Amino acid sequence: MNQFRSPHVAWRGVWILGVLAATAVSLVFLTVGGSSAHSASTAPSGSMAKQFAALQRAPTAADALPTNATIAGPARRVDVSGEPQWLLVKGNEVCVLLQGSPSSLTSGGPNSCIETEKLKADGGVLVFEFGSYPPTLPLTATPPPPRAPQIIAGVAEDGITSVTITFVNGAVVNAPVVDNGFQVATAERMPAEYRWTSADGAAHSEKGGS
Repeated sequence: MNQFRSPHVAWRGVWILGVLAATAVSLVFLTVGGSSAHSASTAPSGSMAKQFAALQRAPTAADALPTNATIAGPARRVDVSGEPQWLLVKGNEVCVLLQGSPSSLTSGGPNSCIETEKLKADGGVLVFEFGSYPPTLPLTATPPPPRAPQIIAGVAEDGITSVTITFVNGAVVNAPVVDNGFQVATAERMPAEYRWTSADGAAHSEKGGS
């Protein structure tokens, strides 16, 4: 009898262990999978989210990055006029990303990023000068003439309401900050300087044409 029962008890034990193992795997899968999906769609925690109100809102379908984007991370589409634009967090960097869909722009989700510590030290504004128009002089000129960007796009921390852009021809454009973002079409003008005031009232400036 003992020789007959032993195999039966052993197989029953294996079956029970198999069920428990499968249950454990299922629980692990649900926990890890749920956590991963959640973290990919929510805003980053800590001081970074506090610096940008746009990152604190719940994500929507409109916040999904373009398929040609070459970087990834928690992102929010900012409500600016012009080329579709996103505020994105990649590790310890804050980025501005453009869709790059018009024929005048290159594909691949053109972007510019800056470490959060440097962003803070620079006054809370990241400026992205993207694209260039054909220069008036031939490319063989020495040195090659500068090219004006097609689009000036950027992100700004909470409390910054506008960025004033002065062009080399003397024109001045005041770009309002909306949803932590701003954007200006240059009309072939070369930017000379950017000026803004941070939330603490301090005045900041940055040279253009970088």
